[in-house]
Parts: sequence; C-alpha cells; structure tokens
Amino acid sequence: MDQEILQSLAEFARSLLRIGMFGDPERVDVTKDGEKAMRVDVALHDARLVIGPNGDHLRAWGEVFERFASKRAGLHIAVTMDANNYRWQNEERLREIARHAAKEAMFTRSSVKLQPMNAYERRIVHAELALRPDVHTESDGEDPNRCVVVKPLV
Repeated sequence: MDQEILQSLAEFARSLLRIGMFGDPERVDVTKDGEKAMRVDVALHDARLVIGPNGDHLRAWGEVFERFASKRAGLHIAVTMDANNYRWQNEERLREIARHAAKEAMFTRSSVKLQPMNAYERRIVHAELALRPDVHTESDGEDPNRCVVVKPLV
C-alpha cells in the first residue's frame, strides 16, 4: 500500500463529504492501520449526519472507502472511518460499561446482561474483559438483539 493510495483516498473522502453537503472538512487524515488496513479520520463542523445513529453511517462510509481503496490497490484493503473522534469515544464508553459490568458481576456473584450490541461493539467488550481472571463473557441471543453476558468465575 503506497502513499499514492493514501492521498487518493483522502481526496476522494474530501470530495464525497463536499458533494454530500457536509461542507468542507476541517481535516481529513488517512493513515495505514496495519499491512492491509487504512483509517480515515475526519473533522467536521457538524458530524452528526456523517456519524448517523449509533455510528451506522460511519460503517457505511467505511465500506465505500474500502471499495475505493481496494480497487485502487488491486487487493482487499480494510478501511475504518471516524468523525470527530466518535469511534474512539464510543469505544472508551464500551470499555467503561464492560469494566462496570465485571465489577457488578463480582459484587453480586451473578450474571450481568448488557444491552444489545452489534458485533463490533460486542468484540470491544469481550476484548476488554478477556484477560480478567475473575469473569467470563459470552454473547447471547440473535441479532439484532444479541448481547454480551458477563459472568463471575467463582
């Protein structure tokens, strides 16, 4: 993955945001995020429509950018998008929810069922608690109501 692909994706992102009536982005940063992955970070005056409910639009934007980058590179490139640090803040919130659920499970010595989450959000919760020796996590239910259950190991 070369610098030309990073630059062309940045310009493509700027153009789409401009065409989409979101205004000129204050910042568009495209960086490598591993061997076959890229990250698009944008700063906008008002990013609510770009983010969408629960970050759904960010995932859709990421898919569009992924197709663009993959076509340019001639191989599959995974692309994630963030706007105004929404993803980072949401990931931090999910980690905090996971830590709180683990404390509650240990204190009450019973399972704690979290709200339904998409696969990406569940993975963050599982990863946050994976190295804890005092709790176990598992996913329960069917999409779109699939959730994480935190269980004490006592």
